[in-house]
Amino acid sequence: MAKDPHEQVTKDLPIKRRGRPSLGDAPMTPAEKQKAYRDRQSLKKSNVTDCRHNHIEQINDYANALISMGDLLNKCQSDLAACTRELSLTLDERTKAFKAIQVLTDRLSAAGLSTEYRS
Repeated sequence: MAKDPHEQVTKDLPIKRRGRPSLGDAPMTPAEKQKAYRDRQSLKKSNVTDCRHNHIEQINDYANALISMGDLLNKCQSDLAACTRELSLTLDERTKAFKAIQVLTDRLSAAGLSTEYRS
């Protein structure tokens, strides 16, 4: 049955096709599907490998940072030991100076002189 070219009111009926709709103009062949699957699997595997490689690099970076922190800790400990020795020597000198002042103050008192040396 032919359609009248001057007919504008009646709409065409949609053609319904049975079965699963196609995936475009050219559906994939089984070989193409298999290749796409293998490509997806290889991408997953390479992502896992890259992820492991990145984790290994991060662990190495952390290990190097820990080693450098250990070196810094050793340096700080040696600096602390040097400062402790210097403080001990300074305290000894201060104690000797106070003893010397006490001896001089006692001698001035015994001689009957003023012990006020600050004025």
